Amino acid sequence: MAEPMRWRGGAIVPSTMWSSGNLKVTWPFCALTLNDSRIVLKAAWKRFVFTPANVAEVYPCQTGWLSGIGILTPGGRVLIFLTHQPHAVLTALEAAGFPTSAEDPGFYGYIR
Repeated sequence: MAEPMRWRGGAIVPSTMWSSGNLKVTWPFCALTLNDSRIVLKAAWKRFVFTPANVAEVYPCQTGWLSGIGILTPGGRVLIFLTHQPHAVLTALEAAGFPTSAEDPGFYGYIR
């Protein structure tokens, strides 16, 4: 088993607690951890766990002046992890077996 990889950053994730329908978390209150073929996205008090089987695509994204990676689930759920190292995160996720794309499909407005 390889050592877990961890990145600190921000996130925009679905949440029913806010009228906007999403929770925006700034650095350093968010972390993405890759351990074997599982990623855990912790954004403040929310925790999301993904395997390659429950991810449709991971892709680079740009949200205004911030860069990061988007996680699209087969059900159409979109989560954004904001990082200054999107290429390093995508490369590691691709090596772990997650389906990746080099193109941003523009799902930023569909976070749910």
